[in-house]
Amino acid sequence: MNSINKITSWGDSHHAGWMDIFRVVLGGYLFYKGVIFGKHPQEIYELINESSLSLFSFFLIQCIPLVHLAGGLMIAIGLQTRWAIIFQIPIVAGAILLHLFSATPLDIYAALIPTVIVFAGLMIFLMFGSGTYSADKYFEEN
Repeated sequence: MNSINKITSWGDSHHAGWMDIFRVVLGGYLFYKGVIFGKHPQEIYELINESSLSLFSFFLIQCIPLVHLAGGLMIAIGLQTRWAIIFQIPIVAGAILLHLFSATPLDIYAALIPTVIVFAGLMIFLMFGSGTYSADKYFEEN
């Protein structure tokens, strides 16, 4: 547990200012995907039915948009960013696996690459935290 505290404190002290803009864009993108999946649940349903997760399809169709909406908003404003990311990671990792196993050449460029970029961004902010211009920093100071 001590090593986790060292990593998080190092990440908090080495946070570049441009990363706050990237955090807001990342959170906004996840929020946008939550809206899209909420409006068009058949997209999730089609991806899941092609995999072996079809048993959990109803749960996932309800859960994924809510996690993206809430987590994306929390990441964008910097509120409990690491916790929001922890809930996003399994969904985005699952999306990467689904795209890898059901990918056509067009899917690789259209869906897999943005998903991998989002996953990398989540990993970065899991290590570096929410940054200087965030709700976490505001509540910490006040």
